[in-house]
Amino acid sequence: MRLKQITKLLFIFLSVFALSSCNDSSSDYDTSGLSGDSQISSFKIAALPYTAIDTVNYPSLATTRFSIDQISRLIYNADSLPYQTTLRKCAVTLSYAAGSIGKVELVYPKDSVVDWNTTDSVDFSTYLYPKFRITPLNGKEPREYTIKILIHKEDPDTLIWKENVPTGYPASFDKQKTLLVNGTFYTFTARTDNKIYLSKANKPDNIEAALSYGDNQALSGELDASALESIIFFNNKFYAVDKNKQGYTAGIEGISWSKDGISNNVTSIVGVIPTLDAATDLLLVVTGDQFATTSDLKTLESKIKIDSDFPTTGYSSLTHNDRSNLNNCVLTVTKNISGLGYVKTWSIKTTSDNSLQVTFNQSNPVIPKKDGIVTFLYDGYMYALTGNSFYKTVSYGYKWITAPNKEMLDTRIPKASGQSVIVDEKNYIWVFGGVPDSGTSLIQKVWIGRINKLRTKL
Repeated sequence: MRLKQITKLLFIFLSVFALSSCNDSSSDYDTSGLSGDSQISSFKIAALPYTAIDTVNYPSLATTRFSIDQISRLIYNADSLPYQTTLRKCAVTLSYAAGSIGKVELVYPKDSVVDWNTTDSVDFSTYLYPKFRITPLNGKEPREYTIKILIHKEDPDTLIWKENVPTGYPASFDKQKTLLVNGTFYTFTARTDNKIYLSKANKPDNIEAALSYGDNQALSGELDASALESIIFFNNKFYAVDKNKQGYTAGIEGISWSKDGISNNVTSIVGVIPTLDAATDLLLVVTGDQFATTSDLKTLESKIKIDSDFPTTGYSSLTHNDRSNLNNCVLTVTKNISGLGYVKTWSIKTTSDNSLQVTFNQSNPVIPKKDGIVTFLYDGYMYALTGNSFYKTVSYGYKWITAPNKEMLDTRIPKASGQSVIVDEKNYIWVFGGVPDSGTSLIQKVWIGRINKLRTKL
């Protein structure tokens, strides 16, 4: 009897043990300890080029940084890829906050879903990019990320032009010179009566708005039309010299000009000589056969003798400074005298011992030898405009090249010389007036251009 009870107890024990073993099968396991994190922590793309354009554009992929918005679950590149980039089959590299995940799927626009094994290429050739669905190790709450790859829609190197027809623009003049001072355009014009007139217009915040000029007033004082080319704004005053070497100055209003106390022995005002501090910048002038510097056109400090080939008229000068090293006044001249003429660019700067250093390049055959040139700094280059063509240099005139076609003036702009070119703080190029090469109609339109890549970033 006792043996039967022991046998019965043993049977019950073995049955419970067997049942327990079945419930602990290796095919069923507890996932509560596995990670539920499915965040993507980094996203990279690599691709093989298909075309010559790809060969140029694809290297930028290696340095393209993708941002990941974990709240919106959006992956995007803040800096757009180059114009005409086409991403076909690309290799994608993902990394995860948890180190590893359970599964990655590609969710295509028409709701088709495929497993992605991390080595299969991904097609980004259309704007309907697949989404990445990331399932964590615990199999719960997958995350779905939208991919947004930004590509420039317009050629960033194209110079786009807009025509502006000002209201109140001077109706009759022979020549003009326009300066931008404290947000106001000052347009000085010379007429057949040998006088200079001034019209002013505030620069609009929106280039879609037309310039609106005020009254056209004759300048007071004795300066005549010969002083127009020399007018310059420096240290909150206007300065000019006439054909008789007499200097003049005017306040910010630009109307009342005086020669009292101003030198009467200045052949030309070359430009502004920059220094390490804007407060000590100086005007560079020519007096007799000497260069001289001055802060007010009253007291002149003679420097060195000018080269016999140095121009005193028909040139364009600009000031370049970074207030540390490259501080110079750059002057470019083109002339056409009896079919000869020349093209030269001069660089003038002050040295550490306060002397002048003057250098010039050799004649450059790229720029035509004709009267009328204007220079300006833009996009890291020094540009020259003459004959409605742009030329550019990175060596301050040592070597000029013809600007590519996509950086040229609009074909609607009439051929002219003596235009005023101004670059504003938003990288817009303003082209004013000029003397037309043919016809008698004065150029009363203003043209505004900007290279696409220099758009102001909001």
